[in-house]
Amino acid sequence: QQMGMPEVPGSSMPITEPVSPEAKASKTMDQAKKRATGMQDVIDDQLEECGFNGESRKVVRSAVRLGTGVLKGPSVVKSVRRAWEEVVDGEDSVWVMKSVEKLAPASKWVDIWNIFPDPNCGSDPKRGAFIWERDYTLPRELEALIGMPGYQSAEIIKVLHETPTRTTVAAEKDSQRMRAQSIMSDRGAPYERWEYHGDVDREDLEAMGCKCPEGVGFTFSACVVFVNDHPIK
Repeated sequence: QQMGMPEVPGSSMPITEPVSPEAKASKTMDQAKKRATGMQDVIDDQLEECGFNGESRKVVRSAVRLGTGVLKGPSVVKSVRRAWEEVVDGEDSVWVMKSVEKLAPASKWVDIWNIFPDPNCGSDPKRGAFIWERDYTLPRELEALIGMPGYQSAEIIKVLHETPTRTTVAAEKDSQRMRAQSIMSDRGAPYERWEYHGDVDREDLEAMGCKCPEGVGFTFSACVVFVNDHPIK
């Protein structure tokens, strides 16, 4: 007979004391606190990996100097980590180098001079149908994307055969309107990389190999990456 476990008369099976609601609630709270602490550690690690504090300081500096700061994210980024793993085969074991892909959220500062929101949004960014972000990429960085999932390899090859272009804005003659135009840059110079976030027609998405829900909607929210006017992703 176990201490504190009374027996039922005529039986050798002990009966257990019922667990009080307070005890159940206390156990549930302990589990919740343990999981919350573990999630907090994961979030802290993710913020540290993406240099969140440093990126936030850049946003503050931009806001103080120019009146506006832009923080992009959190966006899902992929990193590749190499590690040695032991592979056991019967009594023998060997260590094998393996590449492990890791997906994690990240946020970064973006120069306000590289952000172009929809002019029709007015003072409310949520009313805009799109937003453009400009960045730069080297030819070797583009070449490394060939064969990567999600990228249009044929379009990237077309870009690499072309001279990089730059987008400039100039006033039209005898008019107050501004007009964007492309000019040639030097061979081997970085390419302009334009990232579009906003509404995209179903036909354009399907032409790039994206699957859209059948019979629902004519436009969808999407992200399209352009280099030299070629959609590469």
